[in-house]
Amino acid sequence: SPGASRSSCSPGRGPPSGGAASQTNTGAPLAASQAERASPPNPGSATSAMASAEYLARALSLARQYDFMLFCDECYSEIYTGAPPPGGLQVAAATPERFRNLVCFNSLSKRSNVPGLRSGYAAGDGDFLETMAEIRNLVAPQMPGPQQHASVALWADDTHVQTIRSAYNA
Repeated sequence: SPGASRSSCSPGRGPPSGGAASQTNTGAPLAASQAERASPPNPGSATSAMASAEYLARALSLARQYDFMLFCDECYSEIYTGAPPPGGLQVAAATPERFRNLVCFNSLSKRSNVPGLRSGYAAGDGDFLETMAEIRNLVAPQMPGPQQHASVALWADDTHVQTIRSAYNA
């Protein structure tokens, strides 16, 4: 409700301030009833620990049950060893509600080693993204055309991503 005090949390880190915590299937506490958002990085920055598809499905189920947004930071999704990590969009697409209560973020910063390009995307809940686009158009600068063209080329090319992944795994 408007004006209600709500806290945020990240699965695996526990609730930031008191409250009844729910357990995810990994045993990590999640203060779902008090959350307005949860932001599990997948794979996790620095540790490269990956959330399972079951963990993401449970977090998404809690987001829908308690009506908060699940934001998945998937900027490291192309840096992995072995099998690619499951993604939030992949998990959500298999549910009847599809992308409701979910937004996934990714960027070229890690995928293509071009952090200065500042190119990324958000995908998921259409209602949320429509509002986000309205706000972004008011307060954020537009990307110059040459940067847009470079971004399109990098997003379309997976060969350099495989080369970068190999270098990280060497």
